[in-house]
Amino acid sequence: MSIGSPIGKVKITDPWEPHLERFKIAVDAAEFFGAPFVRVFSYYPPEPTADIAAHRDEILRRFRVKLHYLKAHPSVTLVHENEKDIYGEKAPGCLDLMKSIDSPRLRMAFDFANFVQAGQDPAEAWAMLKPYTVHIHIKDAIAGAGKVVPAGEGDGKIEPILADAYASGYRGFVSLEPHLKVAGHSHGENGPELFKIAADALKTLCRRINVPLAGA
Repeated sequence: MSIGSPIGKVKITDPWEPHLERFKIAVDAAEFFGAPFVRVFSYYPPEPTADIAAHRDEILRRFRVKLHYLKAHPSVTLVHENEKDIYGEKAPGCLDLMKSIDSPRLRMAFDFANFVQAGQDPAEAWAMLKPYTVHIHIKDAIAGAGKVVPAGEGDGKIEPILADAYASGYRGFVSLEPHLKVAGHSHGENGPELFKIAADALKTLCRRINVPLAGA
């Protein structure tokens, strides 16, 4: 279970202190609900055309502050989700975060569709980020168009990656996040009928590759 916080899903130039206080609330929520993870992001540039890499030092500083805060909250681990246009939108940025912070309390939440929409080959991303991945988001998309589709119908390479994850010992969470009705910048929607389609697609895919889903 993870707290699906929006921490880090803001411009890097937005005020830091209020956002840090929101982060502390997310940690409190994780402890209250017994959730081991809090999802975070790695910040948008000040303007859509700006280079977020120019703000790398500030991004790393903020992550180090958050990790320092977690010293008093040992049950919580941050999971960074790759998201289009943030510092860690592609595998190299994500890997830089993992290696530069170098803490077991910062790991990856791997999102297939977000990599596709960012123009990153998910298989290449998996090869780089597999050792750091503790949470997997099931969402697929079509390359180029970026359209979100049920698992296995896009270019996310979900089937071979899930098969490899299971064969390599992954027994963690898979979070179904299909966004089939609305796949917006800050939110996604499905509705009950579309969510069932997404769930059935994932179950069918996992049966095909002999990856068991608890409770499915």
